[in-house]
Amino acid sequence: MQILPSPAVRHCIRHYLFIKPGEASHCRLFADGNPAIVFSDALLINQHQQLSGSFLYGQISAFQDLYCQQAAGIMVVVLQPTGLQQLFRLPAIHVQQLILPLHDVLPNSRQLDEQIFHTTTCQEKIIAFENFIRQQINPEIEQTITRLVQFITQAQGQVSLQQLTYLTGWNERKLERHFDAKIGLSPKKFCDILKLQSFIRQIKHNNSLTAASYEAGYSDQPHLIKTFKKYTGLTPSQYLAASRLAVNFIALDK
Repeated sequence: MQILPSPAVRHCIRHYLFIKPGEASHCRLFADGNPAIVFSDALLINQHQQLSGSFLYGQISAFQDLYCQQAAGIMVVVLQPTGLQQLFRLPAIHVQQLILPLHDVLPNSRQLDEQIFHTTTCQEKIIAFENFIRQQINPEIEQTITRLVQFITQAQGQVSLQQLTYLTGWNERKLERHFDAKIGLSPKKFCDILKLQSFIRQIKHNNSLTAASYEAGYSDQPHLIKTFKKYTGLTPSQYLAASRLAVNFIALDK
């Protein structure tokens, strides 16, 4: 179940995802261009690495398999692409491809853990999270990057570096530096991920793989399938057959 945040925090939080206890014991997470914070006390990475009660992950390009040790509920706070920089004031590139205990970047987060794990309803958990996190928000975010993210999102990733340098007046090196610091991905990789997400939305509503790939801006279908498998570990048909908890979060045990 997805729930939108309150208007006051939508500039840094995209939405909340709640997974019921027992809904999935083996999940796969892959890139969608957004970092996130996760609350659960029974998750493992790749069947062996124990995760803490709350953790965050930065921008990812390699998929991750997560396993529930028991029938536990999961709360995922999906951030905006610039959310890590806004909430934690750390260069987003420093947590690229990393999964970290939340208290490693937010020392007082154990208080938040207690509030999340001791409330019952989704709305109570959201209120507890937003009341706590409002104290962390950094209002000084580079507005140029925010506008670029909106532009790339509206174009569904079909944007060239030349367009971005033209819009900003920056050279490619400066553009890369800003994306690394605020988003944690290069402009090209961020566009590639949003383009793939556009294709995923297309195949959910379009029976023709060719038509969906064309709409998403792919002209070479073999390359598309190779890219799809690189990010998700699945073919498009395998993805469609899986039980989807979210666009980039699927249950593999259903």
